[in-house]
Amino acid sequence: MTAQGPRPPASVPVALILLGLALRLPGLLFNGMADPYQIIFEWGAAVHRLGLVPAFGVNYGILSYAAYGVFEAMAEWMPRFWWIPYKIGLIGFDLAACLALVALADPRDRKWVVVLAWLNPWFIVHGAYHGFWEGPHLLFGLLAVLALQRLSGERRAWAAAGALIMCSAMFKPQGLIHFAGPLGFYLGLQWLRAVRRPLVRYLAGLLGVFAATSLAIWLAGGPLLSVVDNFGSVFTSMAKMSNGGPGLWRFLSWAYMEATGQPGLVLDMRISRAALAAWNALAGLLALAILYVFSVRLGLARREPAVAAPGGLARLLPAPAAAWQDARVTFVVLTLGTFVMAQFGPRAHISHSYVAMVMLVLFAVRDRVMLWLWVAMCSMLALAHLSTFQLGGASVFLPESQWFRYPQAGPLIDAIRRLPAYTTPDALLRFQAAVNHVLAALPGQRAISILSLPVCLVASAMLWRLYRTLGDRDSCSCREQPAAPPREW
Repeated sequence: MTAQGPRPPASVPVALILLGLALRLPGLLFNGMADPYQIIFEWGAAVHRLGLVPAFGVNYGILSYAAYGVFEAMAEWMPRFWWIPYKIGLIGFDLAACLALVALADPRDRKWVVVLAWLNPWFIVHGAYHGFWEGPHLLFGLLAVLALQRLSGERRAWAAAGALIMCSAMFKPQGLIHFAGPLGFYLGLQWLRAVRRPLVRYLAGLLGVFAATSLAIWLAGGPLLSVVDNFGSVFTSMAKMSNGGPGLWRFLSWAYMEATGQPGLVLDMRISRAALAAWNALAGLLALAILYVFSVRLGLARREPAVAAPGGLARLLPAPAAAWQDARVTFVVLTLGTFVMAQFGPRAHISHSYVAMVMLVLFAVRDRVMLWLWVAMCSMLALAHLSTFQLGGASVFLPESQWFRYPQAGPLIDAIRRLPAYTTPDALLRFQAAVNHVLAALPGQRAISILSLPVCLVASAMLWRLYRTLGDRDSCSCREQPAAPPREW
């Protein structure tokens, strides 16, 4: 009776999950930041009226467009709270992503993972109140890691991971730029180390979903290259050095505007095309260099000991300092990809660091130094969000002069214009306006641009801490795969 058997796995802290859900539900009553206007009244209404394939266009992926069409159709039944269907979907994706993160974590850490990832005040406001659409592509990135952890057979696991990563990109371009690209870069380096099958199967999964989606669109009457054009639009819309994301490039953009006497936000920075191209290239090379430094340090565990690359590549690809199982390595690479691209890559938006901070929870729960850095980073990013968006727009809809932008949303707009709250704010709108008046006292956009320098410094410290602890098996709460015979090279 005194003998100690294996410790039973900790259960999911359901009470904490329900508490986080309860804190999010009031956010359904309030309009958020500006993005849902385009999401519902332009893209969603077009899908509802014209169909998915004719409406599919720029920026967000076809899976997001499909969801937006459903949300707009439901919004016509509740014009006073037209944003509620969208926010319910958003909370659902955020909850699923949290549960996926909990499933990846060591059972001993699940309670603290829920506390940091689900009860974080900034995370609550970011989705349920402001209405940022980050949960879907985060969820499918985590599902890719779960596929590598749970599926038997190397070929099937990596193909499933590639397919899920491409599904992530079919929701938001960050799934392509922050997930698919960095993981492909890492596996390409492992391919040079003669670990070949992961890259081949991963690319097969990526291209399989891409080809199936393109073919389905073509069979439905759309252009065969619709997905290619959609991805291409990402690189031409809002092609600024910084799109407002606190970090290195926002601070330098602000400093450049100050030095040249330019007014306005960093989005308004005027610079020659050649200089902007050079600046973007520098940012891209910096992000790639950071990913390279981490990629050569971490290898994939196989039956044979980890070795350096053959021939003349040995100097560029020395033997890795640590070799971990596929799922664990993939989680690290995806976390680094979204963190590095959001903080050191060009064109980052204010919401892009959110996914990285969620994934970094599995590092923060195991490392006290990383925890304090993570708290500092979350606090600064939360301040930037509240300063920029406050509690969201305290109105039911835009003024009449903006209606022309949404030609397919006529029935919903007509229903909204007949609401008493559209012309005379009701109690909820007055409360929201009062909260916004208080939050208006927060530091303004100039201060947030200056704050971007400490954000960059903390991000650099987090990267250094990750690099120093990467070889430590306990540095990340992401569990190893179930015991199985080691895979061959």
